[in-house]
Amino acid sequence: MGILLAFFPFITFAVLDRLVGPMEGLIAGALISAALLLRDWVRPGKKPKILEVGTGVLFGGLALYTMAGGPTQSIIGVRLLVDAGLLLIVLHRPFTLQYAREHVAPDLWDSPDFIRTNYVITGAWALAFFVLVIADLALLYIPWLPPPVQHNRNHSRSRQSDQIHILVSGTPAAGRWDLNRQAAGMS
Repeated sequence: MGILLAFFPFITFAVLDRLVGPMEGLIAGALISAALLLRDWVRPGKKPKILEVGTGVLFGGLALYTMAGGPTQSIIGVRLLVDAGLLLIVLHRPFTLQYAREHVAPDLWDSPDFIRTNYVITGAWALAFFVLVIADLALLYIPWLPPPVQHNRNHSRSRQSDQIHILVSGTPAAGRWDLNRQAAGMS
């Protein structure tokens, strides 16, 4: 459960990024990261883990940079930074070791099988984050991909149905994608 809770700032960011915007998502991610770090610092026998520290630095840094007037990123640009930051955190060393050691006897911690298993699990996580980074890069730099749905609450239902239609049929709904491309200067 602890490792899943460590990803809660990323989940919150993803939800708020889609519903409200990237700045709100970054701030929420930073606040949740800070709360998780504080929880580990004050609980006896707990220490902050590399994933939680890295997450706090990532979201806190991006939120402060953006609030201080740093260049405005697109939603996809912010997602790329968050996903790339997460990838770098998990590539550092097997971040799962800290969580696994909480549930395994200390005499197994140096076992080659224990360490290898944690490298494999961390590798699977890193591969998943690498795929997210590639997808974000594709959305940023391949102009013929459909543009992301804009945050317009008045048209959210029709845009959501357009996304579902595109996913199911592979074609834009009622030509809206073509209109979006023309409006974005992509035609």
